[in-house]
Amino acid sequence: MKTIIKYIIVTILLICTGNSYAQTRDKNIQEQVLQTFIKAQENKDSKNLLELNDKLEQQYNDHQQKIFKYWQAYSEYYTAIYYISQNDKKTQKNMLTRQLIY
Repeated sequence: MKTIIKYIIVTILLICTGNSYAQTRDKNIQEQVLQTFIKAQENKDSKNLLELNDKLEQQYNDHQQKIFKYWQAYSEYYTAIYYISQNDKKTQKNMLTRQLIY
């Protein structure tokens, strides 16, 4: 009986720890996208946004977790907003079209 209770407690702790890690990871990615977007607006340069998009795509390729596709789409959405704010019609159209693929 004690073994079963210990097993249940350990399982619950592992589940809670995993969820905490995922929430922290997601919050960090969201913050990174927003900060990169703000810096791109300030510097009038999309280089870091594009690098972040590539990094998130690489994370998906490495781990095959769909959450990275979500964050990649989220990042590319902000990249499209950046191009809209810069009045770059050709690039903004390409970025928004890519969003439909996800």
